[in-house]
Amino acid sequence: LYLMKLFHGHIYFDSSDSKFAEDLCSKVSHFNGVKFSKIHEIRVGPHPKPMIEIHFGERSFKEIYDWLEKERKGLSVLIHEETGDDAFDHSNNIHCLGSPRPIDFNFFELIKEHPELRVHKED
Repeated sequence: LYLMKLFHGHIYFDSSDSKFAEDLCSKVSHFNGVKFSKIHEIRVGPHPKPMIEIHFGERSFKEIYDWLEKERKGLSVLIHEETGDDAFDHSNNIHCLGSPRPIDFNFFELIKEHPELRVHKED
């Protein structure tokens, strides 16, 4: 049985880029292969800035990666596989477009003791 790898993309923006980020989120949410997209207007979890969050499968990886590279207009993007190990996912085998942004790894320790703080809850 083959299980498709899942990926998260985090497209970081500043308040001065919020209108562009809204437009980008709208476009990417209709992109073939994107399973989830949401704009976070304040920083959440371990992320250093407001962001657009997207989820997609490995079949769409290259197409979405290439589209983001072309459309991000200087915004920084972090893409990582979703394995269930948050600290590992945000530090190993990551793909960065633009300037890498620092992740707050202390957050991952905090959610071990306070799982209710997780950004993504298990269904």
